[in-house]
Amino acid sequence: MDTIAMRQSNKRVTEQQKERLTSIISVRSAEYHTIGRTSIYGNYKNFNVGIHPNTITVDGSLSEFVFGQNVDIIDFQQTKDALYQLELELGIPILTAQLVRLDMGECFFLDSSLIRYFTSLLPTPFSVREEKENPNHGVTYRLKKNELSFYNKTQYAITSPMVTIPDGKQVMRIEKRYKSNLRRSVLNNSRKLAVFHLLSHSFHKRMATLWCNHFDSIVKKRKIYEYPKMKGYKDYCDFRMASSLIEHSIEACFSELQIIAEENKWKTRVLTDLQNALLAHYNSGLATVPNRYIKELEREVHNGYIWQLAHQHSTID
Repeated sequence: MDTIAMRQSNKRVTEQQKERLTSIISVRSAEYHTIGRTSIYGNYKNFNVGIHPNTITVDGSLSEFVFGQNVDIIDFQQTKDALYQLELELGIPILTAQLVRLDMGECFFLDSSLIRYFTSLLPTPFSVREEKENPNHGVTYRLKKNELSFYNKTQYAITSPMVTIPDGKQVMRIEKRYKSNLRRSVLNNSRKLAVFHLLSHSFHKRMATLWCNHFDSIVKKRKIYEYPKMKGYKDYCDFRMASSLIEHSIEACFSELQIIAEENKWKTRVLTDLQNALLAHYNSGLATVPNRYIKELEREVHNGYIWQLAHQHSTID
Protein backbone atom coordinates (compact mmCIF):
# COMPACT_ATOMS: atom_id res chain seq x y z
CA MET A 1 0.00 0.00 0.00
CA ASP A 2 1.09 3.58 -0.42
CA THR A 3 -1.18 6.63 -0.32
CA ILE A 4 -4.24 6.34 1.89
CA ALA A 5 -6.93 8.86 2.79
CA MET A 6 -9.23 8.33 5.76
CA ARG A 7 -12.14 10.05 7.45
CA GLN A 8 -13.01 9.55 11.12
CA SER A 9 -16.21 10.73 12.79
CA ASN A 10 -15.75 13.10 15.72
CA LYS A 11 -18.14 10.86 17.66
CA ARG A 12 -15.18 8.47 18.06
CA VAL A 13 -12.72 11.21 19.06
CA THR A 14 -12.67 12.94 22.43
CA GLU A 15 -12.15 16.69 22.82
CA GLN A 16 -8.88 15.96 24.58
CA GLN A 17 -7.69 13.90 21.60
CA LYS A 18 -8.69 16.68 19.19
CA GLU A 19 -6.85 19.28 21.23
CA ARG A 20 -3.72 17.16 21.34
CA LEU A 21 -3.88 16.54 17.57
CA THR A 22 -4.24 20.28 16.96
CA SER A 23 -1.16 20.89 19.09
CA ILE A 24 1.12 18.47 17.20
CA ILE A 25 0.29 19.41 13.60
CA SER A 26 1.89 22.27 11.69
CA VAL A 27 -1.18 24.40 11.02
CA ARG A 28 -1.41 25.74 7.45
CA SER A 29 -4.80 27.44 7.50
CA ALA A 30 -8.18 27.66 9.17
CA GLU A 31 -11.63 27.90 7.64
CA TYR A 32 -14.43 29.47 9.66
CA HIS A 33 -17.98 28.19 9.13
CA THR A 34 -20.37 29.51 11.78
CA ILE A 35 -19.83 30.61 15.35
CA GLY A 36 -17.84 27.97 17.16
CA ARG A 37 -17.42 25.79 14.04
CA THR A 38 -13.95 25.89 12.45
CA SER A 39 -11.91 23.63 10.17
CA ILE A 40 -8.16 23.52 10.77
CA TYR A 41 -5.75 22.24 8.10
CA GLY A 42 -2.19 21.21 8.81
CA ASN A 43 0.54 18.61 8.44
CA TYR A 44 1.95 15.89 10.60
CA LYS A 45 5.20 14.63 9.07
CA ASN A 46 4.19 13.75 5.48
CA PHE A 47 0.45 13.51 6.23
CA ASN A 48 -2.21 16.15 5.57
CA VAL A 49 -4.58 16.52 8.51
CA GLY A 50 -7.96 18.24 8.54
CA ILE A 51 -9.83 18.83 11.80
CA HIS A 52 -13.44 19.65 10.95
CA PRO A 53 -16.58 20.24 13.03
CA ASN A 54 -17.86 16.69 12.39
CA THR A 55 -14.89 14.71 11.09
CA ILE A 56 -11.11 14.39 11.06
CA THR A 57 -9.37 13.60 7.77
CA VAL A 58 -5.86 12.23 7.31
CA ASP A 59 -4.12 11.47 4.01
CA GLY A 60 -0.58 10.71 2.92
CA SER A 61 1.91 8.07 1.85
CA LEU A 62 2.62 5.16 4.19
CA SER A 63 5.85 4.45 2.27
CA GLU A 64 7.10 7.99 2.84
CA PHE A 65 6.08 7.73 6.50
CA VAL A 66 8.25 4.60 6.87
CA PHE A 67 11.12 5.17 4.41
CA GLY A 68 11.05 8.90 3.67
CA GLN A 69 10.35 8.05 -0.01
CA ASN A 70 8.02 5.76 -1.97
CA VAL A 71 10.42 4.11 -4.41
CA ASP A 72 10.96 1.24 -1.98
CA ILE A 73 7.77 -0.77 -1.59
CA ILE A 74 6.14 -1.15 1.81
CA ASP A 75 5.12 -4.77 2.44
CA PHE A 76 2.22 -6.19 4.44
CA GLN A 77 3.95 -6.33 7.83
CA GLN A 78 5.45 -2.86 7.41
CA THR A 79 1.98 -1.53 6.52
CA LYS A 80 0.54 -2.96 9.72
CA ASP A 81 3.39 -1.55 11.81
CA ALA A 82 3.06 1.87 10.14
CA LEU A 83 -0.69 2.07 10.85
CA TYR A 84 -0.24 1.15 14.52
CA GLN A 85 2.57 3.70 14.80
CA LEU A 86 0.55 6.43 13.06
CA GLU A 87 -2.40 5.84 15.39
CA LEU A 88 -0.07 6.06 18.38
CA GLU A 89 1.54 9.29 17.18
CA LEU A 90 -1.69 11.05 16.14
CA GLY A 91 -3.47 9.95 19.31
CA ILE A 92 -6.80 9.27 17.60
CA PRO A 93 -8.48 5.95 16.65
CA ILE A 94 -7.58 5.77 12.95
CA LEU A 95 -8.11 2.01 12.55
CA THR A 96 -11.90 2.47 12.65
CA ALA A 97 -11.78 5.40 10.20
CA GLN A 98 -13.38 5.07 6.78
CA LEU A 99 -11.00 4.69 3.84
CA VAL A 100 -11.80 7.16 1.06
CA ARG A 101 -8.70 6.64 -1.10
CA LEU A 102 -6.25 3.79 -1.43
CA ASP A 103 -3.23 3.31 -3.73
CA MET A 104 -1.13 0.24 -4.36
CA GLY A 105 2.03 0.80 -6.38
CA GLU A 106 5.49 -0.53 -7.07
CA CYS A 107 8.60 0.90 -8.77
CA PHE A 108 10.62 -0.97 -11.36
CA PHE A 109 14.16 -0.29 -12.60
CA LEU A 110 14.29 -0.55 -16.39
CA ASP A 111 17.07 -0.41 -18.98
CA SER A 112 15.77 2.02 -21.62
CA SER A 113 14.08 5.39 -21.98
CA LEU A 114 10.60 5.00 -20.49
CA ILE A 115 8.86 6.38 -23.57
CA ARG A 116 9.70 3.07 -25.27
CA TYR A 117 7.59 1.22 -22.70
CA PHE A 118 4.79 3.78 -22.56
CA THR A 119 4.33 3.72 -26.36
CA SER A 120 4.15 -0.08 -26.22
CA LEU A 121 1.03 0.13 -24.01
CA LEU A 122 -1.91 0.39 -26.40
CA PRO A 123 -5.57 1.51 -26.21
CA THR A 124 -7.50 -1.14 -24.32
CA PRO A 125 -11.21 -2.09 -24.23
CA PHE A 126 -13.11 -0.96 -21.11
CA SER A 127 -10.31 1.45 -20.08
CA VAL A 128 -9.81 5.07 -21.09
CA ARG A 129 -6.16 5.57 -22.07
CA GLU A 130 -4.77 9.02 -21.23
CA GLU A 131 -1.23 10.14 -21.99
CA LYS A 132 0.61 12.75 -19.96
CA GLU A 133 1.23 16.06 -21.74
CA ASN A 134 4.86 14.99 -22.06
CA PRO A 135 4.79 11.41 -23.47
CA ASN A 136 7.91 10.55 -21.46
CA HIS A 137 6.00 11.17 -18.23
CA GLY A 138 3.56 8.28 -18.52
CA VAL A 139 0.14 6.92 -19.37
CA THR A 140 -3.01 6.14 -17.33
CA TYR A 141 -5.80 3.62 -17.90
CA ARG A 142 -9.02 4.76 -16.24
CA LEU A 143 -11.93 2.59 -15.22
CA LYS A 144 -15.14 3.94 -13.71
CA LYS A 145 -14.00 3.94 -10.08
CA ASN A 146 -10.24 3.37 -10.27
CA GLU A 147 -7.23 3.67 -12.54
CA LEU A 148 -3.85 2.12 -13.28
CA SER A 149 -1.02 4.57 -13.94
CA PHE A 150 2.40 3.98 -15.46
CA TYR A 151 4.61 6.99 -14.81
CA ASN A 152 8.18 8.19 -14.72
CA LYS A 153 9.63 8.21 -11.22
CA THR A 154 13.27 8.67 -12.26
CA GLN A 155 13.69 12.33 -11.31
CA TYR A 156 12.01 11.77 -7.94
CA ALA A 157 14.39 8.86 -7.26
CA ILE A 158 17.45 10.86 -8.34
CA THR A 159 16.63 13.73 -5.97
CA SER A 160 15.85 11.45 -3.02
CA PRO A 161 19.00 10.90 -0.92
CA MET A 162 17.58 7.64 0.43
CA VAL A 163 17.21 5.97 -2.99
CA THR A 164 20.01 4.21 -4.87
CA ILE A 165 19.41 3.75 -8.60
CA PRO A 166 21.48 1.10 -10.42
CA ASP A 167 23.70 2.62 -13.10
CA GLY A 168 21.89 3.42 -16.33
CA LYS A 169 18.44 2.46 -15.03
CA GLN A 170 15.18 4.39 -15.37
CA VAL A 171 12.47 4.18 -12.69
CA MET A 172 8.88 3.40 -13.68
CA ARG A 173 6.09 3.31 -11.12
CA ILE A 174 2.93 1.31 -11.76
CA GLU A 175 0.17 2.35 -9.39
CA LYS A 176 -3.48 1.39 -9.02
CA ARG A 177 -5.58 4.12 -7.40
CA TYR A 178 -9.01 3.85 -5.86
CA LYS A 179 -10.62 7.23 -5.26
CA SER A 180 -14.30 6.47 -4.78
CA ASN A 181 -16.71 3.66 -3.92
CA LEU A 182 -13.90 1.55 -2.49
CA ARG A 183 -16.22 -1.03 -0.99
CA ARG A 184 -17.59 -1.95 -4.43
CA SER A 185 -14.24 -1.77 -6.24
CA VAL A 186 -12.24 -3.80 -3.73
CA LEU A 187 -14.59 -5.85 -1.56
CA ASN A 188 -17.31 -6.22 -4.20
CA ASN A 189 -20.02 -5.74 -1.58
CA SER A 190 -21.75 -2.95 0.30
CA ARG A 191 -19.62 -3.06 3.46
CA LYS A 192 -17.78 0.13 4.29
CA LEU A 193 -14.04 -0.08 3.85
CA ALA A 194 -12.17 0.87 7.02
CA VAL A 195 -8.50 1.27 7.84
CA PHE A 196 -8.53 -1.96 9.86
CA HIS A 197 -9.06 -3.88 6.60
CA LEU A 198 -5.42 -3.05 5.82
CA LEU A 199 -4.40 -5.28 8.75
CA SER A 200 -5.64 -8.34 6.85
CA HIS A 201 -3.23 -10.34 4.67
CA SER A 202 -6.11 -11.63 2.55
CA PHE A 203 -7.17 -8.03 1.87
CA HIS A 204 -3.64 -7.19 0.64
CA LYS A 205 -3.70 -10.29 -1.55
CA ARG A 206 -7.08 -9.18 -2.98
CA MET A 207 -5.66 -5.74 -3.77
CA ALA A 208 -2.59 -7.28 -5.41
CA THR A 209 -4.78 -9.56 -7.53
CA LEU A 210 -6.83 -6.60 -8.79
CA TRP A 211 -3.57 -4.77 -9.61
CA CYS A 212 -2.30 -7.77 -11.62
CA ASN A 213 -5.62 -8.27 -13.40
CA HIS A 214 -5.64 -4.66 -14.56
CA PHE A 215 -2.02 -4.91 -15.72
CA ASP A 216 -2.77 -8.11 -17.66
CA SER A 217 -5.87 -6.58 -19.30
CA ILE A 218 -3.88 -3.82 -21.00
CA VAL A 219 -3.18 -4.48 -24.68
CA LYS A 220 0.56 -4.46 -25.30
CA LYS A 221 2.51 -4.10 -28.54
CA ARG A 222 4.08 -7.55 -28.85
CA LYS A 223 6.03 -6.84 -32.05
CA ILE A 224 8.01 -3.80 -33.04
CA TYR A 225 9.72 -2.85 -36.26
CA GLU A 226 13.44 -3.29 -36.38
CA TYR A 227 15.07 0.05 -37.10
CA PRO A 228 18.32 0.74 -38.95
CA LYS A 229 21.43 0.24 -36.86
CA MET A 230 23.49 3.23 -37.87
CA LYS A 231 26.82 3.39 -36.16
CA GLY A 232 27.22 6.59 -34.18
CA TYR A 233 23.61 7.73 -34.56
CA LYS A 234 21.62 4.83 -33.09
CA ASP A 235 20.16 6.98 -30.30
CA TYR A 236 18.63 9.33 -32.85
CA CYS A 237 17.13 6.65 -35.09
CA ASP A 238 15.15 4.87 -32.45
CA PHE A 239 11.69 3.47 -31.90
CA ARG A 240 9.96 6.68 -33.06
CA MET A 241 11.83 6.63 -36.35
CA ALA A 242 10.66 3.15 -37.17
CA SER A 243 7.11 4.12 -36.23
CA SER A 244 7.28 7.05 -38.65
CA LEU A 245 8.50 4.81 -41.44
CA ILE A 246 5.81 2.19 -41.06
CA GLU A 247 2.81 3.99 -39.62
CA HIS A 248 3.14 7.20 -41.60
CA SER A 249 5.57 7.63 -44.47
CA ILE A 250 9.18 7.96 -45.42
CA GLU A 251 8.54 11.70 -45.78
CA ALA A 252 7.40 11.93 -42.14
CA CYS A 253 10.59 10.21 -41.07
CA PHE A 254 12.73 12.56 -43.17
CA SER A 255 10.97 15.56 -41.60
CA GLU A 256 11.73 14.27 -38.12
CA LEU A 257 15.35 13.66 -39.08
CA GLN A 258 15.59 17.22 -40.39
CA ILE A 259 14.45 18.61 -37.04
CA ILE A 260 16.89 16.42 -35.11
CA ALA A 261 19.70 17.42 -37.48
CA GLU A 262 19.02 21.11 -36.86
CA GLU A 263 18.81 20.66 -33.09
CA ASN A 264 22.12 18.78 -33.02
CA LYS A 265 23.87 20.87 -35.69
CA TRP A 266 24.65 17.86 -37.87
CA LYS A 267 26.64 18.37 -41.02
CA THR A 268 24.69 18.03 -44.29
CA ARG A 269 26.64 14.87 -45.17
CA VAL A 270 25.53 13.16 -41.94
CA LEU A 271 21.87 13.95 -42.63
CA THR A 272 22.14 12.76 -46.23
CA ASP A 273 23.81 9.49 -45.20
CA LEU A 274 21.08 8.82 -42.67
CA GLN A 275 18.31 9.59 -45.15
CA ASN A 276 19.85 7.24 -47.74
CA ALA A 277 20.27 4.47 -45.17
CA LEU A 278 16.68 4.83 -43.98
CA LEU A 279 15.39 4.87 -47.55
CA ALA A 280 17.29 1.69 -48.38
CA HIS A 281 15.99 0.04 -45.22
CA TYR A 282 12.44 1.17 -46.01
CA ASN A 283 12.57 -0.17 -49.55
CA SER A 284 13.86 -3.55 -48.38
CA GLY A 285 11.06 -3.80 -45.80
CA LEU A 286 11.32 -3.44 -42.04
CA ALA A 287 11.37 -6.70 -40.13
CA THR A 288 9.25 -7.20 -37.03
CA VAL A 289 10.93 -8.51 -33.90
CA PRO A 290 9.61 -9.36 -30.40
CA ASN A 291 9.12 -6.20 -28.35
CA ARG A 292 11.99 -6.40 -25.88
CA TYR A 293 10.60 -3.46 -23.87
CA ILE A 294 7.36 -5.28 -23.04
CA LYS A 295 9.27 -8.49 -22.43
CA GLU A 296 11.53 -6.70 -19.93
CA LEU A 297 8.63 -4.90 -18.25
CA GLU A 298 6.62 -8.09 -17.79
CA ARG A 299 9.68 -9.90 -16.43
CA GLU A 300 10.26 -7.19 -13.83
CA VAL A 301 6.56 -7.09 -12.88
CA HIS A 302 6.41 -10.88 -12.50
CA ASN A 303 9.45 -10.79 -10.21
CA GLY A 304 8.02 -7.91 -8.17
CA TYR A 305 6.43 -7.88 -4.73
CA ILE A 306 2.83 -7.25 -5.85
CA TRP A 307 2.81 -10.05 -8.42
CA GLN A 308 4.34 -12.50 -5.95
CA LEU A 309 1.82 -11.51 -3.28
CA ALA A 310 -1.11 -12.00 -5.67
CA HIS A 311 0.08 -15.47 -6.63
CA GLN A 312 0.81 -16.80 -3.15
CA HIS A 313 -1.06 -20.02 -2.42
CA SER A 314 -1.62 -19.37 1.27
CA THR A 315 -2.52 -16.37 3.40
CA ILE A 316 -2.03 -15.65 7.08
CA ASP A 317 -4.19 -13.03 8.81
